[in-house]
Amino acid sequence: MRDGNTLFYWWEPENYEFGVDKVPLLFPVYNASEWAVGNQRTDQPPGYVGKLVSSNLQAKAPRVHTLIERFSLSTGMLEELNQLLSLSGISAGGTPTAGDDVVYRAACDWVRSSESLWRAWIPTTCDAGSGLVDAGGQYLLSRGDDAVGCSTCSSGRFSEPLLDGQGFIYRCAMCPPGTYQEFANQVGCNDCALGRFANETGATACSLCPLGTFADQEGRTSCASCGDNTWTTMDLALVSNEGSSDGGGRWIEVRGATSKDFCVCVEGRHFWQGQCELCLQGTTCLGPTSLRIDPGFFAFPEHPGNVFRCFGLEQRCQGGPPGSCAAGRSNQSLACAQCLPGFQAQADGQCRECAAADFAIVFGLCLLGVVFVGCLHASLIAEEKFASHGSQHGSLLNVALGLSQLVTCAQVFGVMRRLRIPWEASSWFMGEPFSLLLLTSEFLSLDALVYSFSSIQCVLPSSAVEEYLAGASLLPLAFVLSLILVHSAYISWRRSGLRLDSLAKTCGSFSMLFMISILSSILEPFYCNLHPNGDRTMQSRHDVLCNFRAEHLEICLAAIALSTVPIAFLSICVRIIVFDLPKRIQRADVGFVNACSFLVLRYRPGVEAFAVIVLLRNILVTLSPLITSQAGSLLLLCTCLYITFCGVAFWQPWRTKLATYTDLVMHAGSLLVLDMGKFYAPAAEDGYTLMIICIVASGIMLVWGTVVVLWAARHRFLK
Repeated sequence: MRDGNTLFYWWEPENYEFGVDKVPLLFPVYNASEWAVGNQRTDQPPGYVGKLVSSNLQAKAPRVHTLIERFSLSTGMLEELNQLLSLSGISAGGTPTAGDDVVYRAACDWVRSSESLWRAWIPTTCDAGSGLVDAGGQYLLSRGDDAVGCSTCSSGRFSEPLLDGQGFIYRCAMCPPGTYQEFANQVGCNDCALGRFANETGATACSLCPLGTFADQEGRTSCASCGDNTWTTMDLALVSNEGSSDGGGRWIEVRGATSKDFCVCVEGRHFWQGQCELCLQGTTCLGPTSLRIDPGFFAFPEHPGNVFRCFGLEQRCQGGPPGSCAAGRSNQSLACAQCLPGFQAQADGQCRECAAADFAIVFGLCLLGVVFVGCLHASLIAEEKFASHGSQHGSLLNVALGLSQLVTCAQVFGVMRRLRIPWEASSWFMGEPFSLLLLTSEFLSLDALVYSFSSIQCVLPSSAVEEYLAGASLLPLAFVLSLILVHSAYISWRRSGLRLDSLAKTCGSFSMLFMISILSSILEPFYCNLHPNGDRTMQSRHDVLCNFRAEHLEICLAAIALSTVPIAFLSICVRIIVFDLPKRIQRADVGFVNACSFLVLRYRPGVEAFAVIVLLRNILVTLSPLITSQAGSLLLLCTCLYITFCGVAFWQPWRTKLATYTDLVMHAGSLLVLDMGKFYAPAAEDGYTLMIICIVASGIMLVWGTVVVLWAARHRFLK
């Protein structure tokens, strides 16, 4: 080849087995037109020859700079690659095509066999914002055999510097609780802002504090609680009202509270003495911090959540801020019950200053009582005279019996009013007539007369005990004094003896007629109203709590002592009817029979015992409001009326048929009112109470049926 002047190309590094003196051959500059016609005498088409430089490569791409810096291929390595290609069929001067796999297979084989060589070229010192990863792209916390490179830290992580035995490096650590990172390629995490928290690692965002909690510091892992489930977080939002120049405020619940100042009570509660108290019936919560008392209710300013209902005259409690009362009333008295000293209660709920007319009212009422007792005593004396002459005026008897039945019915209506059936809550057409009927009954049962004597408070202010004693004994004492006065005038005019039998007859008639009113006035400390706060107060004295303490205990003891009077009267009546009257009739004791005529003259001969039944009925009717369950009270009241209704229909005990029919009509009317009242009674009875009521009612029916069957059987066998 040396002697033949042969032209050839050579490659470096060479792998020839013979020595050749290589002389560079320079071709003319590439001529595209000659190459186009196939003349390739000029140099090959020029390829891209450039030098990649960077003025600050190490700062801009430190890992690339490290890779280039460590890259090193010796001549021996290149010769080894050429040998691999030669073995694969590619000569040293050959050019592999783009689709030839030989070169790529050879390269892969070399990579596999020379891993220890090229792995040293790859930089494992990650940049800030990135961290170590393994072959699967999973982040690593330490540099080891699994680390193959670096990757940008994702959101929820940050690039944390690490110094180990091989040098300084970065790893992608998760953001700790209380911090977050929403962006990738970051070198740190941000603390959660006020009102937010992050309780897990790797948070990409912080959560808002839920209702009832707050975060008043940055970087919180949890939110502080306002309290139990009675607390929430609210803010006062300003809302503009149309047509108004100023704006209003509205409390709305908010999440993400930033301080404890957002902690307020949930809707339906108000803040009082560090706790969230319920807004009871009769109050309106003005936002979570304060409340307003509704009209007809009362609360002391020092205990605004302790709400009382103003029973009776609701207008005396005007509502508004706690402690508000009508004009002239003392807000130091419970439920505005008392007027200020020197003031007198009015029908509109206010109190006015006492005037001379108040004393005239008291005097007029006293005079009216004397006239009433005089008429009653005179009518009984006249009836006695007619009976002594062997005649009895039927019309006068019917009037007297009808009047007594009407007064008794009015007293039963008065007891119904104590049951507090909410007639006013119904429609006017249904409820208002019954309310007016019950209100009218006060005048027939003398309750209005007793209440009218409250004018005496203008000159004699009394305590609760003194007022009770006056109310309980007012009617009997007024009657006794009036009777003594009238009877004294009568015996002076007639110039006769004392006539104690007439006095006994009038006293007995009065006691029989007004037994319900007298016993009701004695049992006043046990008639109580239930308030929204769970307390009970007397129906007649609204500022006395029914707790058997202090004044209420004294009143109860006085009531127990006074109750011996009607009990003694009942015992006397039973003794007279069962034992004494038959014997005295046999002896023809006219004086005794005349004194006891209030028991026997109203009923037919042979059924005088019905007077005791009516007396027992009246006592049970008076006791019915003492049952705490309204359903139980209605049951007892209806049972008493049904029993006497059936008794009147069966035995017809009244002396005249007209009186019997009148009594049946009044019974039916009373039962109708009670049946209507059941529809308005609140259905808030517990199951245990209703079960007891059903058992008692079933027992009464069973006993009554058994008695009737036994009586019928006995009557049949006696025949």
